[in-house]
This record gives sequence, C-alpha cells and structure tokens, in this order.
Amino acid sequence: MATVSSITLGKGLTLQHCGLEFAVGMETYVGITGSLSLTDPPLSFTGAIRVGAQGLELSMTMNGVWKRAFGINWLAFGNGILSVAIKPGVPVIGFQIGGEVRIGDLDSGRELITKVYLGIDPVFPRRNYFYESINRASIGATLNAFGISTSLPKVLTSSGFPDGLEVSLLSTRSIFLED
Repeated sequence: MATVSSITLGKGLTLQHCGLEFAVGMETYVGITGSLSLTDPPLSFTGAIRVGAQGLELSMTMNGVWKRAFGINWLAFGNGILSVAIKPGVPVIGFQIGGEVRIGDLDSGRELITKVYLGIDPVFPRRNYFYESINRASIGATLNAFGISTSLPKVLTSSGFPDGLEVSLLSTRSIFLED
C-alpha cells in the first residue's frame, strides 16, 4: 500500500494515512483509504472505497465520542460505523451501521449510554448480526441522568433494567425470502 503520512488541512484538521491499496488473492481489489483527525472535538474518522471482483465497498468509522454534539449540553455520540457493499445485479451485498449515544449530565457517571450495531449480509447470511446495550434503563436512571430528584415510589424509579441491558443476535440462517 502506498500512503501519504500526514497533510494539515487547517487548524485542528489533519488528513492522515491516505493511500492507494491493491490486493490479489481470495479478494482482489483496488482501493483508496485514509483517515481524518480533528482536535476539537478530539475525533478521528477512517474511510475506504474499494472496487474489485466482489463489487464496490464504501466504509467509514468514527473513533471517539463527540461530547455536547451540535451545542446540546446533554448529548454525545460517536464510535460509529457505516459500511455498504454493492455488486452489479445485486442491490446490496453487505450493510453495517452502528454507534454510541450518550444522554444526560455528561462525564458525571450518571449519563445513559446506549450502543447499537447492525450488520446485514444477504450473500452470507450467517454474518448477519445485531447488538444493543444500555448501561441503565429505568425511570429513576433517566431522571438521575439529567440530575432530576424525585419522590416517585421506588417501584417506579427502579422499574426496567436499573443495572443495564445487553442484547445480541447472530443469524444462523437467511432473514431474506428465497425463491
């Protein structure tokens, strides 16, 4: 792979590891890859475009968490992925999306943190997956995340999943209709 190590695009904005890659073998392709780093907020993005015998793949990741996103004091998101693969004659041969969202009083230890990731592969259905987690899911935890004190009955404030919830699914067969 041939790469350019670093190009400063502006204050706090750097293009890194931009390169052209070639692969020959089980998966033969040519691609362009790169990463973009920000200092405020401290985030990095990586991306790739690959073309080969398997089709076209576009992918991007966001590493890090953008706190107070869009100027909203109680919102943060990050650690995202987005990937789409297409092949002539087949609309989509792969799709992945996911990320993390945080709401509440950020960095207090009380915020609610949820992560959701989904992958769909119609060609190899055993690669389909879903993952979701939340650190706390109850009325009390939601109110506490925003610093709201309440005198609601304990049965209401502790209902749900006060210690969090994690759900995952890995497909063992196709979720698509077959002829």
